[in-house]
Amino acid sequence: MFKTELNQTSAGAKLLVALVVYFAYLASNLLNFTGPIGQWVEVGIQVVVVAIAVVVIMWQIKTVQLFKESLVAGRSWWSLIISFILVFVLVYMFGVFSVGGNIEAVLKESLPKVVSVAVTACCAGFFEEFLVRGLVLDAFVQVWQNRRTQLLSAAVSSSVIFGLLHLSNLTFQSVDATMQQVFYALILGLALSFIRILTNGLWVGILLHSLIDF
Repeated sequence: MFKTELNQTSAGAKLLVALVVYFAYLASNLLNFTGPIGQWVEVGIQVVVVAIAVVVIMWQIKTVQLFKESLVAGRSWWSLIISFILVFVLVYMFGVFSVGGNIEAVLKESLPKVVSVAVTACCAGFFEEFLVRGLVLDAFVQVWQNRRTQLLSAAVSSSVIFGLLHLSNLTFQSVDATMQQVFYALILGLALSFIRILTNGLWVGILLHSLIDF
């Protein structure tokens, strides 16, 4: 059922790599450059760090697929489940995160600003999906391999981690705002986890995540 590459690296190794990669990403975001090209230097560093992180994560998970064969192949009811989850995510995006309003506001800015925001959003989408829905979810699939609820337990566990990662926002915002983000991230993480499981890949999740961060 699962990809043969799943157990080529241990769950512990995956989680350790996830921790190292995450703190390296946080450290890169602390860099602050001034001057007319400072913003572009920061964006360039972020792109490089995310690219390296994706390479390291792929070294651990080998492939973005979780299963040898897609769960939805030849099963129309799985397509209905995917459709429902996608609708939920879209409603969640435009309701809770006001994605439409955010995109409209950004597009009113200058072209360099729009490009900067778009690249930053894509970096966040790629990094967090490869990290959490890729590396961490794979690790928890291994951790809970003897449970009947293996996939559900892995989805919940990785989503809790995804929520807790947002505690880093305490460095620049209030506790109330941060705890709200932690809760929203946990719910969104569950939806994105199921999208990864049902589509047997990361690309749909990356697209949705990037739109949220735009």
